[in-house]
Amino acid sequence: MSKQIYNTKSMKSDLSNFLNHALFKQGDSEVVPADYPRITVVTPSYNQGVFLERTILSVLNQNYPNLEYIIMDGGSSDHSVEIIKKYEPYLNYWQSEPDKGQTDAIEKGFSRATGDILAWLNSDDTYTQGSLLSVAELFKRHTATDLIYGDTFIINAEDEVVREMRSVPFSRWGFLTDSFSLHQASMFWRRSLYNKVRGLNSELYLEMDRDLWFQFYASGGKFRHLRRPLSCYRAHEETKTFQDGHQFMPIRNRLRKEILNVDATTAKFKFMKKLMRFRTLGYHCLIGNLPYLASDAHRSFYK
Repeated sequence: MSKQIYNTKSMKSDLSNFLNHALFKQGDSEVVPADYPRITVVTPSYNQGVFLERTILSVLNQNYPNLEYIIMDGGSSDHSVEIIKKYEPYLNYWQSEPDKGQTDAIEKGFSRATGDILAWLNSDDTYTQGSLLSVAELFKRHTATDLIYGDTFIINAEDEVVREMRSVPFSRWGFLTDSFSLHQASMFWRRSLYNKVRGLNSELYLEMDRDLWFQFYASGGKFRHLRRPLSCYRAHEETKTFQDGHQFMPIRNRLRKEILNVDATTAKFKFMKKLMRFRTLGYHCLIGNLPYLASDAHRSFYK
């Protein structure tokens, strides 16, 4: 099994420049061949003007020639629309009007999507450099793969990496017991998979992403891990994790029971969860992620 396939130190040092300067060229066909799959990225936006430009640049700076970028703004009252208009020539579609919330905005964006690969990126999160090209290459090599998930950086408001979330190869029980990281911004899936399920549930304010992952799995979707950071999740006081984090797990357990018929209260589930944690630990040890484990343990100890 190969060692780490990306340079974490380099990615961290280059991150601020990547997120704060326009590095893209419209219609640059020399970066990758034009036969790469069309990737649609939808950004739901509402009053996140302080971060929105960095989100947009992280998409456009990919220099991915077969990109479809859609921004669905919910009628922001800050300077978000001004920022969107700045990049209007490079967007496939955008609108700013009242909606029923984040999930509704994403659904409307996907209804306009024409891409072979779909993803959404919230207006305070970002992609890492080269993430779309890496995803496209893996989808091309593994035609039976329906969904790709990667690792994730946790960043603060100043674009500094404060933590890494490294995932592991997919396993059924690892997925069922939440024993490895599946961060929404680091996930990409084929349109054909999305068309097989009912899609996002606009009635959910939280866990709409996990609801979708459960649907994908229940429909027979094939998941594959790409061992590199694909996105940066921005941790700040306005995020749902900070405001409503205590509500996540009860909703997830309900969805797990309704969609997958898996009860998180059983002895079997609790045993498998512990077993999968050992599997995750063993995987990181096997591929030489000991420094990562040490830093994560240190963070948990002093939390």
